[in-house]
Amino acid sequence: MKFRGLAGAVLFLGLQAATTQAPASRHLLVDFPFAYMPKHLWARELVWLKNIGVHAVAAPGAPPELITLAGEAGIALEQPDTKAARISALDSGALMKSRMAVHNRQQVIWTDVESEVSPVFKRGAVSLEGAEDPSLQVLRREALLWGYWSSVLEMGGAEDTTVAGLYLAEQRFTNIASAMSLLNTSSKVWHGSVTAGIGSVGKKVIISDVTVPAHDSLLLPVDVAFTDPAFCRFCTGMSNSERLLYATAELTAIEYENGILSFEFFAPAAGYAVLQLERQPEGPMLAAGHPIAFDWDPDAKRARLPIPSGTGAGQRVRIAIAMTGPDHVASFVDTHAMVAGQTNHIITDYSPPDIAARSRLILPEGWQAENTAKPGRVEYSIQVPANRLHGDHAELRIETDGLTISHTRVQLLKPVSIHVAQAECVHFGPKAELKTDPPLITVEAPSGRNIEVQLRNNAPEIRTFQVEMKADGLEFSPERSEITIGASMEREISIRVFSSHSTAGVHSGYVRVSGAANQEKALRFAVMQRGASVSYLTDLLDVAGEQRVWENTRVRAVFSKTDGGRWLELYWKPSGKSLLPADGIAISKPVNVELRGDELVISGASGLPAIPAMENVTVGVKREGLVTSYKVAERDTASPATKP
Repeated sequence: MKFRGLAGAVLFLGLQAATTQAPASRHLLVDFPFAYMPKHLWARELVWLKNIGVHAVAAPGAPPELITLAGEAGIALEQPDTKAARISALDSGALMKSRMAVHNRQQVIWTDVESEVSPVFKRGAVSLEGAEDPSLQVLRREALLWGYWSSVLEMGGAEDTTVAGLYLAEQRFTNIASAMSLLNTSSKVWHGSVTAGIGSVGKKVIISDVTVPAHDSLLLPVDVAFTDPAFCRFCTGMSNSERLLYATAELTAIEYENGILSFEFFAPAAGYAVLQLERQPEGPMLAAGHPIAFDWDPDAKRARLPIPSGTGAGQRVRIAIAMTGPDHVASFVDTHAMVAGQTNHIITDYSPPDIAARSRLILPEGWQAENTAKPGRVEYSIQVPANRLHGDHAELRIETDGLTISHTRVQLLKPVSIHVAQAECVHFGPKAELKTDPPLITVEAPSGRNIEVQLRNNAPEIRTFQVEMKADGLEFSPERSEITIGASMEREISIRVFSSHSTAGVHSGYVRVSGAANQEKALRFAVMQRGASVSYLTDLLDVAGEQRVWENTRVRAVFSKTDGGRWLELYWKPSGKSLLPADGIAISKPVNVELRGDELVISGASGLPAIPAMENVTVGVKREGLVTSYKVAERDTASPATKP
């Protein structure tokens, strides 16, 4: 029974994400071009950066709103060094450039991470919708590396070694840990041995069977003491002589909890780790969630642990080994996401039961909790501050007799998420789009339309909400409704918008949720009369200023200024085609614009370009002096045999 419990605990630990929280390293910064990003994406992107391990961004001249958001996200705003290396996240050679900057002790600023919309659309490695380009695996990897190894890489001494077939082999060392950096700039996989110094015993060791992929790099851990909390979290039960001697994969985390020692690696190929210990581990061992055998040398007191090759795009793998049966075990029961601004309930379980009275729950600063003790169990009611950002994470720990014996990482969510399915998007070419926020919904008068409001209950229990929608000059049915939504589930409400007495243009409104949670989301309704075009000013990009929109039920054209500026979008609604290039079209002089049915007429500028034909859509161009007309139409794609 004892080993069955240990195996379950090892499995649980082996599946946890690394949660090492390092101080902000000034070596790795991400460029945060806030002035060119939609404001409503600032919080989302700061939270995402923190969640992947980035602790600092470069945002010179940040406004107070961004400074506040960065503080709430736990992201430092740093002034970049003038000699910093700027590396594009979209660069196929980004990893090697980053590792050379490590070698040269240069600060690195990662650029092209965020997509920009103003004044010209610029694609970043993170799309406007939040999707990640595969190239971002390099930044994720480097963020983990610097979060764990910053003290060694920034302050450690260095010793270069010549290794045949490698461009660079350098060992960085401190009195607590060291690391061997290997760079393979060739187009072939390198496999061989390297020699590293083990400072704790004053000897050199040959690390064999090391594999470095082509155009890649590895930072091998060497002589990492388990007693230092910067390298081994909660390793209070380890002796001064116990350490990770070396491994053939890139180490990003070590933890010790409930008698279980766990490691996380970047492992492009299968390898091994060698531990110096004071006693033989009791086992079992798990690697990538599966039981696996390990070797023990009783004379040298060394354990050799196999490391499977990493899986997924990140090539990460976790291994864990039970060192000894713990005297005390504590765990979080049924951990779930927590709701900001409300009371959340967490249950902790203890074995033996009497340690519950000697244990306490460690919460983030500013959190409040009340508890109810039961035999072998404590139930907590936790008040999460309302200013915690949606999607962020927090760590909860259980301490017994002053030692951490269990921890968990929970996601923080706002009580309810509101989305409007019919919210319009601004399209940048055929592959990028920005959903408007506040949502802009087009409505034809006098017929009106149906819209669907999607509500997600982020709480772990069933909740009932009241939903109300209002807008100037518009009517809604139902104007107010009630909906019950299951735990962490989503439901949709259909609402009819009546516009028979509405004037053309933009009408401000809102959708308000009350009951189990109180939240309000601003809305905009663009009303257009049937068969007519409308022109209006509104901010679609959420950057700075308003854009001029010409629109009817078939065509929408968006310009950065009333008199032209940059032509941002020409959208053909019948087939959902965005007809302009992603960066739009620059208009050098003031112009007049008019939308006549399917024809957009621009007067006062010469030399406006033709628009490349899209699949099944033709844009005809007619020029007469300083007047250029763009006529949009569907192409006839029927074959002669099918024509009437």
